[in-house]
Amino acid sequence: MYTPTLGGAVGKTFPLLKLLPQFTMAIGLILSVAPATASGSPLPEAPPRISLTPIPKLPEVLSLAHALDLSLRHNPDLNADAWEIRAREARAVRAGLLPNPRLRIALEDFGGSGEHRGYNVAETTLMLSQLIELGGKRLKRRRLAASERDLALWDYESRRVQVAMTTQQAFVDVLAAQVHLQLAQKMLQLAERLHGIVDARVRAG
Repeated sequence: MYTPTLGGAVGKTFPLLKLLPQFTMAIGLILSVAPATASGSPLPEAPPRISLTPIPKLPEVLSLAHALDLSLRHNPDLNADAWEIRAREARAVRAGLLPNPRLRIALEDFGGSGEHRGYNVAETTLMLSQLIELGGKRLKRRRLAASERDLALWDYESRRVQVAMTTQQAFVDVLAAQVHLQLAQKMLQLAERLHGIVDARVRAG
């Protein structure tokens, strides 16, 4: 790991008024380096706050497709996984960026008495440094972050399949219970009809 510095500015002292050109140059270097590290890889926008929207009123006839849509859109675990994916995507983008440059300024010989009064003879040391990572550390960090993002995607898809299967099984169970209820109601109606016929014959003698 090597940290290069701005040549001609480290370890040297300059009068404050004469330092303005170098100071302006250093600020310009920082402004030109920082945006270049993120060019082509903008960070995603900050996600809005999660709002707990109530589930809409269910229709009288609920189809399997509608049940699956409701369960996948309003499942809290799936919502949490979706936010986790966005967070890991942001970390993956940040992992590929270069470290921020650093600017250090040291001011000496000011605020005294006599000729050292004020800032006329003040001496300033200026240092601009940029960390350069060796050994493919940035590439490895970016690959690790991408792997963590992909793992979160797989977890999300796995949970989606699990939620869909659970919803389908619950839908089939409810449908079977409705069929059993309809059969029981028909059997009850048939039994009541037979009871009425038998009762009428008994009364007729």
